[in-house]
Amino acid sequence: NHGKSTDKSVQGNIFKYEIEFRTCPIRNAVGSEPIVHKAQPMKRCIWLPLHDETKIIVEKYITEITFLHHVVHIPSVHTMVEELYCNLRESKPVKIGHVSLLLGILASTTSLWAERDMCNSIFSTVEEAVAQSTHWMRLASEMVDYSRYKHFESIEDIQAMIILIFVTANIVGITPQARHMVSTAISFGRELSLHRIDHPYNSHLDMPSPSSAKAEICRRVWWYLVATDW
Repeated sequence: NHGKSTDKSVQGNIFKYEIEFRTCPIRNAVGSEPIVHKAQPMKRCIWLPLHDETKIIVEKYITEITFLHHVVHIPSVHTMVEELYCNLRESKPVKIGHVSLLLGILASTTSLWAERDMCNSIFSTVEEAVAQSTHWMRLASEMVDYSRYKHFESIEDIQAMIILIFVTANIVGITPQARHMVSTAISFGRELSLHRIDHPYNSHLDMPSPSSAKAEICRRVWWYLVATDW
């Protein structure tokens, strides 16, 4: 059975289709075509890996990659994955930022898949895994754009962009695309007032408690972007 969740609020000029999320074996996810329903607007279907596959991939990211960024809170990532797949199973709406971050993690982890990872039966070869990286990068960028134009900006979108910036820089170098992602991420951060996390006059803003894990992650995200921009 395929879990699914549909966002039916897509009415903008940029994204005129509905977005539907389903799950399938990761080896079948690449190359899947959008679902088109007659007498209805186009419905864009994005295929995500099976839950068990995602847990393996996220574990590799947490164990081997996240220290390169230090911009995610590991318990929160685990909670996010469980919430996302629970909503998919129950056909409930999912948070676009959660999908963006997961897709970014997929892009990063598959790009660094190695022989030692073949103990898992997710991919048949290392080359198959690495070849998927650009697919997940494209989808993650699409979800970030979706958030931007629908005003769904979230901290997870920015975390996804930081991961994508790193992957892009490692694959093709500091390109105009990478610089554009930095600028977009900074714009998202300002929309979320990340630059005001520790400002003494934040009472009128919806900000996390200064001593909370979320506030610390917001600081790390903002200063990662600032340092990258510098």
